[in-house]
Amino acid sequence: MDEDRPTLSYRTPAAAAPDAASTPSEQLADLDVPMLGKVNVELGLAAPIRLSLDREELRVTPGSGVRVRATGLPPLLLRHLRIDLSTAAFEHDATGLGAFEARAVSVALGAAFTHLAPWQPGRSIVDLVMQNLPQRADGRRRVWGAGPASVWVDPDTRLDLAVTPEALELALSHAVYLRVIGLGIGLLAVRYLFGRQRLEIEGPRGQPLRNALLRFVAWVATRYLRKRLPAALAVPGYDPFADPDRRAHFQQLAAAFAPKQKPTPAPSDSPTTATRQKSNDDLAARLEALKARLLAEGLFAAERKRALPFLPRAVGLLEVRVLHT
Repeated sequence: MDEDRPTLSYRTPAAAAPDAASTPSEQLADLDVPMLGKVNVELGLAAPIRLSLDREELRVTPGSGVRVRATGLPPLLLRHLRIDLSTAAFEHDATGLGAFEARAVSVALGAAFTHLAPWQPGRSIVDLVMQNLPQRADGRRRVWGAGPASVWVDPDTRLDLAVTPEALELALSHAVYLRVIGLGIGLLAVRYLFGRQRLEIEGPRGQPLRNALLRFVAWVATRYLRKRLPAALAVPGYDPFADPDRRAHFQQLAAAFAPKQKPTPAPSDSPTTATRQKSNDDLAARLEALKARLLAEGLFAAERKRALPFLPRAVGLLEVRVLHT
């Protein structure tokens, strides 16, 4: 075989991957995987984290890249990925991955799409998921509802999520409408500014009263949030990408919003376990006494038993009412 002929290997060299020690990063996993040994997964934070989703595709830019290191294997750096939601095609910009892995992921995605819905190549999985949702005359679909409140989304909406050192932002190409008792309020963007500890909500233009209501809601939510922020997250100019203890600080924030466990109620006047056990024992003794009495009367004798016919002409139902005293 010609040693100089290029091949589509299942792994490409990863020597060009940058050194993770020189850039901020967040460890996502540190595992012992059978046949692979130690596997370390890190998310580089030298660039913003971005995700975009519409009915045609999903795009993810994981910061400055997801780094995977495994014993005995070349390092892997995934800088960008794209999934075609109509064909399940998987594309990537990665060091350490080749055409074989991309094709394998595409096959796995196609199998997952088929499992979720009656998907066929050429039709978006998003359309299939949304096709049975309630629809308004303007084409919007209801994706959530609880009592008088509901959320309506245009199927053509593109969602863009970005996490930067300055803010966490969710932006939409078409307004998502929250309807409460017939009143519709459109949302185009929700943004949290890390350094200023402030929440901002934007609605469509041309709706001054509704947008004023959104600003008031954002102001109330900001005050509510600031009272629960850990001290590290409340520092002016806070940068989560530069904070080496960001995970612990955000876990503290999540714990502040976790529902409180209800205290165990005090014992009531209901029968205790011992009392219930004694009652069960008394009932079992009474049943045994009744069984012995009926046995003595010969009701269980073999000559009294009659064989069941293969095709009975009638079936009777006997109802017994037990009176508790």
